[in-house]
Amino acid sequence: YLNLGIICQLDENPGEAIANYQMAIKDNSQLLNAYIYMGDLLQVSGRAGEAEDVFRHALEAIGEQSDLLLGLGISLQSQEKFKDSTITFQRVAELEPDNAIVHSNLSTTLAEQGRLEEALASCRRAVEINPGFVEACDNLGHILHLQGKWDEAISWYKQALSLAPDFSQAHCHLGAAFNDTRNFGDGAESCRRALELRPDYPIAHNNLGVSLQGLGRWEEAANSFRDAIRLNPNYLEAHFWLAPDYWLLGEDARDEPLFRAAFDRWPDNHLLKLLIDTNYPVITTTEVFDERRREINETLGGYDSTSFNFLLAGLSKFARPLPFHLAYHGRDNLNMKSKYADLFADYFKHKFPKLYSNADVNLSLKKEISRVGFFVTLPGPFSVWLKEIVKEISREKFRVTIICPRAAHAFLAEHFGEDSNIDYVFINSDFEMAIKEIRAQAFDVIVYHEVGTNPMNYFLPFFRLAPVQCVSYAYGHSTGVSTMDYYVTSDLFEPENSECYYRVELVRFP
Repeated sequence: YLNLGIICQLDENPGEAIANYQMAIKDNSQLLNAYIYMGDLLQVSGRAGEAEDVFRHALEAIGEQSDLLLGLGISLQSQEKFKDSTITFQRVAELEPDNAIVHSNLSTTLAEQGRLEEALASCRRAVEINPGFVEACDNLGHILHLQGKWDEAISWYKQALSLAPDFSQAHCHLGAAFNDTRNFGDGAESCRRALELRPDYPIAHNNLGVSLQGLGRWEEAANSFRDAIRLNPNYLEAHFWLAPDYWLLGEDARDEPLFRAAFDRWPDNHLLKLLIDTNYPVITTTEVFDERRREINETLGGYDSTSFNFLLAGLSKFARPLPFHLAYHGRDNLNMKSKYADLFADYFKHKFPKLYSNADVNLSLKKEISRVGFFVTLPGPFSVWLKEIVKEISREKFRVTIICPRAAHAFLAEHFGEDSNIDYVFINSDFEMAIKEIRAQAFDVIVYHEVGTNPMNYFLPFFRLAPVQCVSYAYGHSTGVSTMDYYVTSDLFEPENSECYYRVELVRFP
């Protein structure tokens, strides 16, 4: 029966193969290979739940065997039961400490839980055991990528491709890393190579869309995102990339139906529901604006932050500030923006109390030189808006730092000059790491160029990265964020009694 099952499997007849493996086990409940072959076949056939049952039954019948535990861990991983799969892989690693496959799989489950440092250690161990392990090299690159260490990530993706030039996943990952460094041309080339090798690869279509969007080829980008969704209707991230692409194409009315279709598939995604409930048109009649504002205010009043459930890693993908164009409709936005901000603040405070606490952020007034950071995520306007302030601010009183994504450094250095006595701190793409790393720099003041034009510059200030946080009129109105201290403005810019439109103290310069 066992041999007949193997023959049927080789003959691509999985149903007959499984039936024969079952007969083999019925005759001999201790037949280890029958369990392993059947479990693995169920796994590759997309029947991970049944594979899990087979491996659990085998462990009961035969006892603890590393091969069975490995199969169980993989089936759990496929079902996104990452905590259980982690425990299982850790046990296999105890039994077989030099098993590179186990360490590589363990690193994946740890990364999925946001335990990136542990994941990195496990994956380095896999590569150390077997330097020619292509998947582990690619996986190591992916973990470094998640940590925002793009140069190292790109190096490991290239190492994987030097071992296996036709490994489509590594080409796809390399394209994503190029995108994150704003090298969109190379990103598109890598993604296209991945699609030549594997045309039905939804992640490669999505990453190609990101490359094309970065190159300003928005219609082509939209087509790539649609291809990703067509191949995998459950690919949530592709929906979130396609929506802003519609906005760039001047078709912003198409994003709400897209989100509603996505919400039908992910009804438990609280961030997605919030996006739908706060959708706001760019251009319409004043009557529609006012009615929509009333609806949004009423809806926000009914939200309860305790019903939320999301990780910080999901913020950059699936959460957004209220629409930027609210600033241009001539209405008082303070109440709406404050409600929206407080919803997230309450969630962060209860879900991530240690990270949210600002207990260890203290302002020292005894320093001879204070450290001021200028926080920027969209470098183009920043170089116009604050270039002279950053260049001319007194170096006798202030140590000046630009806090920006690593991908923005080349652009900023070109405009400010490499020898302009400016430090740079790079924003980690991992939210938790970004919070810890920026806090560790011990800034006295952070000046935010904009708060509310993307998830990174909106949500990071919630976690108070410096004792004093302020924003200015590069962004045209109050942020609504309670951890912001000052709005720095001009007497020439503000009408009388404009304090009532801001949540924070206005500082008026002449």
